[in-house]
Amino acid sequence: MGDFSSERRVVTMPQIPAGRSYRIKNKRSNLYMNVAAYSDDEGMELQLWHLQPASDINRRSQIWHVFPLDYGKYLLANKASGQVVNVARNSTDPGWHLQQYPIQPLSSHPSQQWMLDDVGGGAVGIINDKSQLLATPRGWDSTPGTPLEQWTRADESHATAQQWMFEVEDEYKPVLDLPDITHPGIGDIHRMTSYEPTPSAKTDPVEVGAMAYPFPLVRDPAYDRRRQAQDNPYYILRRYGFWERVYSYEHGGASDYTHTEETTVGLTTTNARTVEETTSISVTAEASFGFKGVGASLSTTISHELKVTTTHEEVKSHSKKVTIERNYQAGKRVTEAIWYRSDKYVLERLNGTVVLDWTTRDPNTSVADAYPLPAREAIPE
Repeated sequence: MGDFSSERRVVTMPQIPAGRSYRIKNKRSNLYMNVAAYSDDEGMELQLWHLQPASDINRRSQIWHVFPLDYGKYLLANKASGQVVNVARNSTDPGWHLQQYPIQPLSSHPSQQWMLDDVGGGAVGIINDKSQLLATPRGWDSTPGTPLEQWTRADESHATAQQWMFEVEDEYKPVLDLPDITHPGIGDIHRMTSYEPTPSAKTDPVEVGAMAYPFPLVRDPAYDRRRQAQDNPYYILRRYGFWERVYSYEHGGASDYTHTEETTVGLTTTNARTVEETTSISVTAEASFGFKGVGASLSTTISHELKVTTTHEEVKSHSKKVTIERNYQAGKRVTEAIWYRSDKYVLERLNGTVVLDWTTRDPNTSVADAYPLPAREAIPE
């Protein structure tokens, strides 16, 4: 099996959206990507094999969740084991076999992210992002049981051995039906109409973003990897925005007076560690998202779908205290309120049950209100 092409070619990336699982069929052999012996064991080799009937439990070893990451990359996770397609020993050398393996931290420089090269006719090449080599049956063989390995791009006579067809197996309606929220406004604060503060200190939450979150990025306390892959391959991460009153004071006007109040911004729930361990998301004191581990591979998508600011810097603080100080003059009665933008994030399973939620408060987005008008801006310190 020779190296027929050392040239780097332009890769045309097809789009495979979230929400489906697939059978992956080799174009030359018409056999399918399969885990050897239908095994759930870590490190088990991938091979070509006959497609099993839908009624056969072993068919799950031939079904793959295709999770889109940033920049046209994908994770391929097996439905039976919950492990992802990996190059043995994370090698970049031709000839190393493909295997199923647990998701690895990015610090290990794993070979678990793949690109799909549109070669026409509904087929794609499956290219390892780290090595730039293609998923290939060993020796270009079409025999059932042939191991799969990474190899250099074939010449025309063997090209179809490196071409794969993705056939839809399952569809996950909660993912496919996610709303496309193009105008994520949350409305106005509750405005005062008298010297009395408004009865409610929060506005009604409005869903401003939602996205499909791949199960390999979630540590679910109730589901192990196999159950996730079989019953809940995606989670839904939703963002609900609302205004929250963090300061309210009525000044009677008897004398000059300076009033201060303190509030917490950033993560306002006390579960920073749980959020990190469950989602790989690390909330900053500015209410933006940092990432630990594989979650960083989805940061651009998260930013776009949830309309949230992300950072690649180390998160040193999840919250902080800010002081709001206001000066009032004698002879002027006024009631003043300061509202901060807050958001609640909810991680749900496909059946709607909640795995985790957390709340943030944005120190950089505030609205001042006063009665009588005009309102004045807050002066945080």
